[in-house]
Amino acid sequence: TRYSNGGDSGSLVLDCKTKNAVGLHFAGFPDTSGVMGSVFNPIDQVLEALGVTLVTKAIN
Repeated sequence: TRYSNGGDSGSLVLDCKTKNAVGLHFAGFPDTSGVMGSVFNPIDQVLEALGVTLVTKAIN
């Protein structure tokens, strides 16, 4: 399903209901009918690979 435009690579992908991060966008492509699709890496795999934690609140 297309949810992005050119230049969106690296954008955080959010669940529209929970607003939780679910992925990191990295590509868009046309399918066999020419309809554009979008692809993201699951956020847990991205965070683990980078050895980082997603900050969701201000840290006092």
